[in-house]
Amino acid sequence: QPVYKNIPFAEARQLARVNGKVILLQLESADCDECNEVADKGMSDNEVVKKIEEAFIPIKISARNPDRDAIAMQYNIPETGFGTLFIDMNGALLLKFLRSTTFAQEYKNQLDLALYSLGESARINYLEKQYQDGDRNIDFLETFLTKKRTLRLNTDTLLETYVQLLPEDSLRSLRTLVFIAQMAPMLDSKAYSLMYKDPKLFQAAWYTLSAPVRIGINNAIIYKGISKAIIAKDLMAALRTASLARAVNGSNITEGDRAFDRNMLSYYQKADPVKYFDGAVEYYNRYYMVVTKDSIARMDSARREKLYSEATARDTVVNGKTVKRRMISYAPVGQYYSNELNRAAWNFYTMTSDPALLSTATEWAIRSILLFKKPGALDTYARLLYKQGQKEKAIEIETEARSMWLTQKFPAKEYDRVLDKMKNNLPLD
Repeated sequence: QPVYKNIPFAEARQLARVNGKVILLQLESADCDECNEVADKGMSDNEVVKKIEEAFIPIKISARNPDRDAIAMQYNIPETGFGTLFIDMNGALLLKFLRSTTFAQEYKNQLDLALYSLGESARINYLEKQYQDGDRNIDFLETFLTKKRTLRLNTDTLLETYVQLLPEDSLRSLRTLVFIAQMAPMLDSKAYSLMYKDPKLFQAAWYTLSAPVRIGINNAIIYKGISKAIIAKDLMAALRTASLARAVNGSNITEGDRAFDRNMLSYYQKADPVKYFDGAVEYYNRYYMVVTKDSIARMDSARREKLYSEATARDTVVNGKTVKRRMISYAPVGQYYSNELNRAAWNFYTMTSDPALLSTATEWAIRSILLFKKPGALDTYARLLYKQGQKEKAIEIETEARSMWLTQKFPAKEYDRVLDKMKNNLPLD
């Protein structure tokens, strides 16, 4: 394993600057211990460790690290996101790898890509100097904004400067409106309001973009809005952002309501835990506990057919003959519902000792396992049982989780730790 430095992010940046290295920031998953162990195994390769020691400052950021929220907002990481970020000495994001794998070669590739991208950060420093020296040419600002967006750096302040300097007639240009939209302006910003100054014209510009791009822009605007509302504890800002999340679902009322509720839950979880518990019980019981395995099977079938019909047929050689094949990548719907219920159960486990809420979380954990059985979901269930005084049943379930994890040929150190504490009547965390 690489030797991760137990230092704050700001100190890691300083260390990277002094040593001319790149920060390798390992974001741990809050609710998926196996995801973290998968990453540990993938990075245990000797060549990977050697590369990291030569050119990187490795740090780990746990779900409870005080730097976690600020890092997530700065680099647009979802609340449940985990994986590896590569960051230069000035804080520019060179590369995101938001997953984990046991394949060492994948990490070798990511390390090489990060070092290759380092040259781009030098370019951003040059543009930053021009900007600080007073260059406010519109073409230059567009170049600077594009480069910052490419490196996933915050563009909000620079975008405000850009729209304030735009000639009035520029806002009649579809190209300019598309450019502003691609920067995902903050919901309450001048850039956002100017973008919608002529709603019909903006709609014409908006639909020149593909559906995946439009979805990505809306998600970025919503994520930034909720993150800002959480930091400021601004309920009205959270409501405006959640309302946008509802609106972008158009005529799909159910998905619109779900999006609104989901974003308000994200806000309440950090800004008002009391309201979070009430809202979470209603949300997960309404949207997740009513879903049956039969309905999930139907959704799976429909999704697979849609993905297959949209996939491009490619020539493939089979037994010496060229045939057309469509390849799709697909995650079962049941796994999604299971993960969401497990995440909710874990939140309650870590946030409360209220018997009624723990009982509700236990029901979610059981349903999560029924929909998609995995070690992490079993672990959550076992912890909830132990917290409610059901020691023997908890040990039984945690032992099952450990065995299931071992069959996948991973070390079970976390499961061993939990079992040891359960057997000795010790607090788990």
